[in-house]
Amino acid sequence: MSQPEFHVMFNGAHPAVPSAKLRPASNYIDLPTAENYNGAEAQRTIQKMIDGIRLAERLGFDGGVFSEQHNGPIGLLGNPMLLGAYLAAATERIKIGVVGPIIGDYLSPIRLAEEIALLDHLSHGRLIFGLPVGHGMQYHSVGMMNTATARSRYREGHDLLMKALTEHGPFEWFGEHYQIPYVNLWPRPVQQPYPPVVILGGGSVDTLDMVAKHHHAYQAVGISSREAIQGALGKLREAAQGYGYELDRSQVCAGITFHVAETDAQAMTEAEPYYHWMMQNFFDSAFHDSFPPGYLSERALRGMLAGGGYRSKPPSRPRSRTRSRRATSSSARPRPCASGSPS
Repeated sequence: MSQPEFHVMFNGAHPAVPSAKLRPASNYIDLPTAENYNGAEAQRTIQKMIDGIRLAERLGFDGGVFSEQHNGPIGLLGNPMLLGAYLAAATERIKIGVVGPIIGDYLSPIRLAEEIALLDHLSHGRLIFGLPVGHGMQYHSVGMMNTATARSRYREGHDLLMKALTEHGPFEWFGEHYQIPYVNLWPRPVQQPYPPVVILGGGSVDTLDMVAKHHHAYQAVGISSREAIQGALGKLREAAQGYGYELDRSQVCAGITFHVAETDAQAMTEAEPYYHWMMQNFFDSAFHDSFPPGYLSERALRGMLAGGGYRSKPPSRPRSRTRSRRATSSSARPRPCASGSPS
């Protein structure tokens, strides 16, 4: 079994936003820049991400992770591959976790395959990349993703991407969404067969099967209970066994939020207001923004409405306070520990 790894997630959010409760729409989509964007604050935020990942390297963390966001203050990286390229030169050892890129943002997965292979070379084989479907809010923002076909396009894009990274070309691809007569990737990735892949999901059986089939890593996101997470991982374990192997801990990612202080009480006092503000303003959005028509399959929507699955409870609703623990241990290997979208 693989040893646990510890990666630090950097959200890169613009630091000052109005309360989401005071706006009829989502802060993800249409927060006016004239009144709310501050160029100096944005520059400081991006620089803090760079400095933070450099510090994480000096402190001995295994990786630094950052994500793709669009059209809002939730994250300032419209293309996280650019920051990954910068960090490839600015760091020496730490793994570079790019969560995103969102396949649906690309006209062709081949362009993404080229970027992945090049960034793997620039980082000398330190790249890890996540492949989220993308938040429903971002389908409003980018303007080229049709929610009715997003999932079938994502699946086909994933399969084409994996084939482009692993098989020598030229070969042809004629599918439902992509028709490419010559797939012939130059350069090819340093890591073979390709850099580690993390899939972010809300417990969909179809997604868990895809993860197991390709030996990807999986991180459950937006699931409200520990029992639901354990259930999703149990299904992933069963799916891996169905493909003839035992699930490795390197395939399980866990996101943990923590704050360090002298005592548990002090840590709670210092961190709780900021954590609640983040959950109630950055992660809160109207249902029709998070889940535009067609974004969820019928089975996924039924499972969510039944409770226990992805966002069965709004993220802005605080949970009951439980007993604090001074130390937490996990057998999971948190490669990119990141926020994402259901799949």
